[in-house]
Amino acid sequence: MSLRRAMTVVLVLTIALLLAGATAQRPGPALAATSATTLPTTATTVVPIQNQLPAPPVTLPLTTRQASTRLNPVLAKVSMGGFALFLLLLMIQFVLTRRGRRGRWTL
Repeated sequence: MSLRRAMTVVLVLTIALLLAGATAQRPGPALAATSATTLPTTATTVVPIQNQLPAPPVTLPLTTRQASTRLNPVLAKVSMGGFALFLLLLMIQFVLTRRGRRGRWTL
């Protein structure tokens, strides 16, 4: 079996195991077969002060202007530069490691 085929098999098996583990139900803690006990419940009540309920809490917004949906041009340029660098490294690796090449420069 070639190395590429072996790596493909390992990758497929790993993904299958991860997916099987994510969908499998984990067993819960074992419960004793005794009579059911109920826990006491608690209730929270607000006592009115002079027949008036307190006002509900108000959360102030952190910003008062609307969010911008525009993409920052600097972020777009950095992203394109990173992708171009990735393609350049990929081409250099292809040229330096192709079959039958004779030379001392390799990655």
